[in-house]
Amino acid sequence: MQKFKGSAARGAAFFPFFRILVPQHCFWYTIDIMKKLKTGDQHRKASIMLKTLQSSLKKFLQKMQSSFADYKVTQTVIILLTLYAAVISMIPYDKLADLSFHEYTPMRAMAFFAAAAFFIETALGEKKALRICAFVGAAILAAFFTYWLKIWDDYTWNAVVWWQEMPNYYRHVMYLVVKRFMNGYLLLLFVGSAYFCFRKSGVRSAEYALRVFADMVKVFIVYVILLIGVLIIAGIIDSLFLNGSSYLYLLESAAAILVTGWYLAPKCIQVLHEPENEPGSFMRTIIKYVLPSLSVCEIVIVYLYMLTIFLRWQMPSNEIFSIITIVFCFGMPAWIMAENYFDETRFSCLVSILPYIFAPLICMQAYSIGVRIYYYGMTPSRYMAVALILFEIAVILIKRFKGRCYEILLPFLCVEIVTALFAPGINMYSVSDRCQRSFLERYYEDVVAGRQLSELSYERMSGAYKYLKDEPYMKAVIEEYDICAEDFVEKLNGQDIQDSKLTEYETHYIHCCQMVGDLDIGGYREFSMLNGDVCYEKDSEELFVTVYPDENGEDKTVTYGSWKNVDFSAFRFVKRGTEEVITVDISDFAKECILYERENPDAGKEEMSGAMSAYNRIDIDSDTVLYLNHFEIRYYEGVRFGEPYFKWDKVNLGGMLITKKEAE
Repeated sequence: MQKFKGSAARGAAFFPFFRILVPQHCFWYTIDIMKKLKTGDQHRKASIMLKTLQSSLKKFLQKMQSSFADYKVTQTVIILLTLYAAVISMIPYDKLADLSFHEYTPMRAMAFFAAAAFFIETALGEKKALRICAFVGAAILAAFFTYWLKIWDDYTWNAVVWWQEMPNYYRHVMYLVVKRFMNGYLLLLFVGSAYFCFRKSGVRSAEYALRVFADMVKVFIVYVILLIGVLIIAGIIDSLFLNGSSYLYLLESAAAILVTGWYLAPKCIQVLHEPENEPGSFMRTIIKYVLPSLSVCEIVIVYLYMLTIFLRWQMPSNEIFSIITIVFCFGMPAWIMAENYFDETRFSCLVSILPYIFAPLICMQAYSIGVRIYYYGMTPSRYMAVALILFEIAVILIKRFKGRCYEILLPFLCVEIVTALFAPGINMYSVSDRCQRSFLERYYEDVVAGRQLSELSYERMSGAYKYLKDEPYMKAVIEEYDICAEDFVEKLNGQDIQDSKLTEYETHYIHCCQMVGDLDIGGYREFSMLNGDVCYEKDSEELFVTVYPDENGEDKTVTYGSWKNVDFSAFRFVKRGTEEVITVDISDFAKECILYERENPDAGKEEMSGAMSAYNRIDIDSDTVLYLNHFEIRYYEGVRFGEPYFKWDKVNLGGMLITKKEAE
C-alpha cells in the first residue's frame, strides 16, 4: 500500500491542479477504492452494477423508441405543442397583446389533433390508407373546434362579421350544440384510446389495470421530483444570472411546461402502450392490502349511516348519492386490481365479495336520485346520475356472469356517452327539457284555469321555470308561460298555498374595466380622474348626510338622496383631489351595457369590456370628453313576494375627463 501511494503521488505531481482541487485524504481514499475494484469480488460487483445500469438504460431507451415508433404523429405534435407553450409562457403578459393572433389558438389546435392522433394510431395500427383519411378528418375537426373557441374568446368574435350579425338566439343555440359535440368527441377519444390500448396489450383486464396503475404511480413520483428539481434550478439561474429579476415566474412556468410535455405526456403514452410486466413488492402491498382496506372502511361507514337512517326512520341526506359515488369510483379500480392476488392471501376472500357488498348501496343511490326526479323532474345532472347507476350495475353483473371481463365496460361507457350527448330525443338535454316543460305548462294552465295548486305543484312549476329560463332555445316557451307576468302573479297570489307569493328574481352583474387604451390627448389642457359620487355607495330609501373637506380644508356637509333611484342620465362623478362634482349623461352607455348583459348573461369581464369599448367615449360638449374606464353595477330584478322587485346592489364607476385648450 505504501508503495502504491508513492507511485500515485509521483503521478499526481504531474497534475498539480488535481492536488489543489482535491483534499489529500480524499485523494488517497479515491486511489484506495480504485485499487480495490481491481481485485476479487469488488471488481465483479462493480461490473454487475455497471451491466445492470446499462441494461436498464438500454431497456428504457428501447421502450421510448418503441413508443415513439408506434405514435410518431402523436409524439411529434406533443413535442411541438410543448415547445410552443414554453415559448409563449416566457413572453410577458403585457407583450402578448402585440401578437397578431390569439396565443391560445395554435395550442388548442395541436391539443385537439394530438388527442385524435393518439386514438387513430392506437385503433388503426398499420392501416396506412385509413390512418391518412382519419388524420385528415381529425385535422378538420381540430381546426373547426379551434375556430369556434376563438369566436368565443373574450371579444375576438367582434371581428367575425357573420357571427356578429347573427341573432343572439341562434348564437346561443349553436354555442351549446357545438360545445356538447366537442365534449362528447373528446370523451369518446379518451375512452376509445384506453380500450384499444388494452386490446393491444394481450392481457386480462385486471392485469392490465394493475400494470398501468403501478407504472403511473412511478411515473408521477418521478414527475414530481423532476418538477421540483427544475423549479429549483430555475430559481438558481434567476438568482445567479438574472439578478433576481421579476420574470422568475415566467422561467418557472416554461420549465414546468417542458417537464410536463417532454416527460409526463410521453411516459403516460408509453405506460398505456406497453406497461411493465410485474409491479414491485411495494406496489403489490398497496394493491393487495392498503387500497382494499380503505375501500372496506368506506363501505362500512356508509352501512353504519344506513343503519342510523333505518333506526331513526328519516330521509337520507342529499349528499348520500355523491358519497356512494366516491366510494364506487375509489373502490372499483381497487377491486379489479386486487383480483390478481385472490389466491395469495386470506384477505382476498373479503376483497372478492366487495362488489356484492357494495350492491345494496346502489339501491340507496337509486332511491336518492329517484325521489328528486319524482319531485323536481329530470335534469342533465340527474340523467348522468341514472347513467352512473347503470354503469355500477354493469360492473356487478360482469363480475358475476362474464368471468371478470371488465373490458366490456369501456364499450358500454361509449354507448352511454353517445346516448347522453348525441342520441336524438333521448339525450340528457332533450329528456330534461321535455320533463321540465311539461311541469311548467301543466301547472301554469292550472293557475290560469283557477285550479288549486299543491305545495309540490308550485315547487315543480317554479323549478321548471328556473331551469328553462337558462336554456336559450326555450325562450319562446318562457315568454308564453311567463310566471313573472303581472296578470299571472295576481292569479297565483289568490292560491291558498303557504308562502305562495312568487319570489323569482335574477341577479344582473356587469363589470367592464380597462376599456381605454392609448389616448391622443393633443390639443387638451386638463386631464382628471373621476370616481362615482359617494351617494352611490349606500343603500337606503331615506336621505343621508355625508361630510368631507372642501378645497379649503373645511368640512362640507352634503345631503344626498337614495341610490334606489340611480339616474344614469344625470350621473354624479367626483374629481379626484378636488372633490368637484360633475354631472354627466351616461344613459346611452349604461343602456348598451344592460342590453349586452341580458343578451350575453355568461359574458365575462374581459369579453364585456371589449364589447363596450366601442361606446365608452362620451362627448360632454365641444371642449370636454369623458372616457369611462370602469363600469361595475349589480342589481336584482324580478318578482319578490308577489310584487315587482328591483334593487340596486352595487354602483361603481370611474372615468377620465379631458378638456381642450382655450382659444388664444
